[in-house]
Amino acid sequence: MDSRYQALIFDLFGTLVDVFSMNAHDAAIVAMADILQLPLSDFSLLWGEGTYTQRSNGTFTSIEENLAYICRHLKIAPDEQRIQQAANVRYEFTRAALKPKPDALKLLTLLKQKGYRTGLISNCAPDVPRLWQTTPLAELIDVPVFSCEIKIKKPDPRIYRLACERLRVAPQACLYVGDGSDHELTGAKKVGLSPVLVLTSLVDAYDAQRLDVDGWKGRIIQSLTDILTQL
Repeated sequence: MDSRYQALIFDLFGTLVDVFSMNAHDAAIVAMADILQLPLSDFSLLWGEGTYTQRSNGTFTSIEENLAYICRHLKIAPDEQRIQQAANVRYEFTRAALKPKPDALKLLTLLKQKGYRTGLISNCAPDVPRLWQTTPLAELIDVPVFSCEIKIKKPDPRIYRLACERLRVAPQACLYVGDGSDHELTGAKKVGLSPVLVLTSLVDAYDAQRLDVDGWKGRIIQSLTDILTQL
């Protein structure tokens, strides 16, 4: 390995896997509300704006806990079996969403062969770390960092520093690769990492907002494998 970089840290959704499908996401919302016998509009609002932050910052340690909270808020008391059934809908949705992009496994394998350390930083709910070991990405990422587990979210500088510490590399020796959501590229740059924007297709994408894309002045690649030109 002849490079000023020793490690690469990747975003997850929109980078190593596709952004959530809007159709699949909304179908899961409908199914969970139906299982719990909750009004769809109320459940959708509480699941989205009402509790997303608590899911991603670790307030809720499981999807089951999140669903139980929503039910209490709406004064509905389903049994544990029904809550588990609804949670399983979310888990199956997430399992499908964690399918790696076609070039992700190839790139990560090549990076490992070349001697680079690999990390992951994801703002996510507890279903992601629960299912992480079921995806082939797990054996190719040395250090996964999930916001819901450490209770810190991008672009907080602490989440980048923690990932670098666990990778045992200085921020200046690390590339950060992401699709620009959550001000992740700006956050990485402030800590000293070298951020690279990877462009992503937003067809049927649930989260189309990319706060670091419009007007981005830094490095841009068209696909994951193009990162090899940045090393």
